[in-house]
Amino acid sequence: MALCIITLVLWPLRHVWLGVELTDSAYSAGNYALLDRLDQMWLFSTYLANLCGAWMSSLPFGQTMMGLNTYTALTVSLLSVLCFCMLVRRMKVSYGIAWLGLFLAESLCWCPTTILYNYLTYLLFNAAVILLFVALRYEQRYLFVMAGILLGCNFMVRFPNIVECLLIVAVWYYGYLVKKRFKDVVLESILSIGGFLLGAGIWLLQMIVRYGMDAYVTAITRLLSMPSEATDYSLTSMILTPLLDYKASARWLLCMIALVLVMTILFWIGKERGYRFKQALMLIGIAGLFAWWYRLGVFNLRYYTYESMFQWVAVLLLITILFALSLLIRKEADRGQKLYAMLVLIVLFVTPLGSNNHLYPNINNLFLVAPFTLQQVWELIIGRQTDDGYLPGELYYPVAEWKEHLFPSFPLKSMLIAFLCATIVQGVCFGAVFTFRDGMSGQIRDTKIEKNAILSGMVTNRELAEQIESLTMYIEDAGLSDRSVILYGQIPALSYYLEMPPAISTTWPDLRSYSLEMFQREIAQVEKACSQNAADRPLIIVSASIDAYLTEDAEGLELTGTSQAQIDAYAADEKLSCLTAFMEAEGYTESYCNSGFAIFE
Repeated sequence: MALCIITLVLWPLRHVWLGVELTDSAYSAGNYALLDRLDQMWLFSTYLANLCGAWMSSLPFGQTMMGLNTYTALTVSLLSVLCFCMLVRRMKVSYGIAWLGLFLAESLCWCPTTILYNYLTYLLFNAAVILLFVALRYEQRYLFVMAGILLGCNFMVRFPNIVECLLIVAVWYYGYLVKKRFKDVVLESILSIGGFLLGAGIWLLQMIVRYGMDAYVTAITRLLSMPSEATDYSLTSMILTPLLDYKASARWLLCMIALVLVMTILFWIGKERGYRFKQALMLIGIAGLFAWWYRLGVFNLRYYTYESMFQWVAVLLLITILFALSLLIRKEADRGQKLYAMLVLIVLFVTPLGSNNHLYPNINNLFLVAPFTLQQVWELIIGRQTDDGYLPGELYYPVAEWKEHLFPSFPLKSMLIAFLCATIVQGVCFGAVFTFRDGMSGQIRDTKIEKNAILSGMVTNRELAEQIESLTMYIEDAGLSDRSVILYGQIPALSYYLEMPPAISTTWPDLRSYSLEMFQREIAQVEKACSQNAADRPLIIVSASIDAYLTEDAEGLELTGTSQAQIDAYAADEKLSCLTAFMEAEGYTESYCNSGFAIFE
């Protein structure tokens, strides 16, 4: 057990030194460092995540990317250890299955750990699920309050986490399952809701006392109006896009089912005759199916890309859903298993809500899901321990029984085993190689950054390292470090890397969730400040692609790989037009450029 826990603690730390990118990971880190200057919409909607990030940033070495990566990665370690202990002690999952499922879950955490509103969400949500399971299964009512408190705190980690209140469905489902009195189920619901109000209320009160009720209401009103500017954040989109991903991936599951059905019929024909030959034919069929998928591009072996694992995990989630639904309708299934199955279905439904990343949030949150699926396959093929002794699995013997019909078990058994082995290999290899948005085009990450204090010791590809170091040296040599900055071109991380605060309320104005009206208003305020005091004039840093577009540099556009579609997008970008007009009105000129960025003063 100790070895299992040690590996689960250390595996999330495998890449704390590896990978540098210019968007999400350091954008979040910059928000923690500039908490008081952060746009209040994002401050309040991810309040606890921002506080926790700011606290981690204040720890020794927390002001560096490597240090912050280490502290935030320990959030994943804590989540895995918590799940491991509760899975084996209270949820009757074997040590090996729990460890393997959690190791796979950690490997598939593609999202940077510095985005704490994701990982704190997973930590508190999974902890609440576990407490709710124990409260229902073992009738410990105080745990309903504790689970509610965690969900209330999670609401303050990220505003859309309010949907996690759907866990109340599990309370009513289990009440129906064990035929509880109506008033008992109502009491459990009240305890859960009371805990939620307590957990959320404490932090909400603290926030309102500090910032004022009007500021909170204004910020949340802006947040709720955001789908009109970013339609992929609408509730309809957040529900439909995962379903469309499931639909697209279902074809590969159907291919597996078709092969199993054909081979099952073949095994039936002739009964025992040619049994070994049929087994070999099934294994060849599986290998051929996977090879066909590889040729189609369903997956690849480039483990620095999402495509290496996405379809495998999407099919795994479909299989998980089928297992969970089958448990819910099987009368002979254990009540604890039924409850676990219901909770898994709720986790799979709720996790993508609040994100525009399709199925990827579910892939990032398999901490209770993967052990469930592996346990179900193990019990189906091998067996499980019961109060009456060890019960072999339904597919344990060469001939299995289903609804009083006998059928050969090898085709289904071999397909499940082969699929899970392939999924685990692809998932673990992905986790060993992948870093978010660095090296995803095959660049070799072999260059250590030394001439930037925040990124000191981090390793990335040579081109990006040279771009950042040369930009850093120019800023320092020109004495520009004390200036504020406006960034444009998907480069919000530069504010954090260069330790230069934004002149407006965000370091990422290109985001659709940051409205044109807000940008125009803040640019007008910057223009007014410049007219009153020239020292308030911010630097403007843009990507090399935008620089080539603004300067009409055809060679630069070609060197940066800017497509015609991207040029058309720049031309239609109203925020870029607003920024360009400001630069022209204030007489900005380009003072520095390299292959990645350009500075205008």
